[in-house]
Amino acid sequence: MSKAKRILFPFGIFFLLVLLFCGGAAVSSAGYFYVSSRSAISEFEHSIQSDLVPVLDACVQMGELDGGKGSGIRMSALFKDYHAGELLYKAFFVKEDGTIIAHSDQNESLQLKGNIATDEFSYNLDLIFTPLKKNMKDPFFSDYFLIEKKVPFDKEKIRYLKKYFYENIDRNGWILCRQVTLKGKPFGVVAFLVAKDPIYTVITNEFEDAVFHAEIGIASGFGLAFILSLIIFARYRMIYKKALRVQKGSEEFSETKIPSNGTCLHAGENSVASEGSTVVAEKQAVSRELPANMASILDAIPVRKK
Repeated sequence: MSKAKRILFPFGIFFLLVLLFCGGAAVSSAGYFYVSSRSAISEFEHSIQSDLVPVLDACVQMGELDGGKGSGIRMSALFKDYHAGELLYKAFFVKEDGTIIAHSDQNESLQLKGNIATDEFSYNLDLIFTPLKKNMKDPFFSDYFLIEKKVPFDKEKIRYLKKYFYENIDRNGWILCRQVTLKGKPFGVVAFLVAKDPIYTVITNEFEDAVFHAEIGIASGFGLAFILSLIIFARYRMIYKKALRVQKGSEEFSETKIPSNGTCLHAGENSVASEGSTVVAEKQAVSRELPANMASILDAIPVRKK
C-alpha cells in the first residue's frame, strides 16, 4: 500500500470566505453610511425650511406694515434670539439698496456702516436680492457660502464627497429669504443665513459609526471564515482516514483468501507421493507372504497409478 499523503489546511477556501464575509461587511457599512447620511441631510434641509419659513413670513408681514419704521426694532430682537439659539448664523432685513433696517448682530451692522453692500465678500448680493429681481412671491432657498466659516474636511475628502455623496458639500451654508413689498412695490428683503455645521457633524458621526461597524464585521467575518475552514478541514481528514481504512482492509482480505500457484502444486505432489508409497508397501507385504514364484509374478503385474 502506498504511503498516505499529508492533508493540508484549505487556505483557498479560507481566503475565499474571508473575501466574501469581509467584503460583504465593508460594502454593507458603506451602504449604511451613504443611506443614513443622505437621509439625515435631507431631513435637516426639510426641517430648516419648515421651522424657519413661518418665522420668515411673520417678519415679512411686520416689514410690510410700516416699512420698517417700528418693526425694525422688534425684528432685531427676534433675530438676536434666534442667533443666540444657534439656529441662525445671521438674519437681517435690508432695503433694495442694501441699507440695514434690522440685523442679528448690532456690532457687525455698525462695522458695515449700515449697508451690506460695503462687504460684498460676506454678503452675496446676487443671491440675497434674487426674490426682488425675479419678483418672487414665495420664499427663496439656496446653498450659500459663508466666508467666515470653514468646511471641516480636507480638499481630498471634499472632492470625494462632492463627487459621490453631496454635491454642495463645499457650500457651508444656506440662505432663506423673501421680498418685502410696500404699497405693492418692492421694498426690501428679509434674509436668514444658516450654517451647515449640523450636516458636517452628521457626516462625521455617521462615518465613524460606519467604520466601527465595518471593523466589527470584518473581524467577525475573519473569525467565521476560520471556523468554517477548520470544520471543512476536520471533515475532509475524517473522510480521508475512513477511505484509507477501507482500502487497507480490502488489501488484507485479498492476500488471505487467494493462495499462490506454487502452494497448490506442492500440495498435489505430496498427495500423489503419499499414495504411491502406500501401494509399494502393500506389494512388499504380499510378496513376503506368497511363495517365491508367485511373488515374482506379482512383481510383474503392473500397478495402475491413480
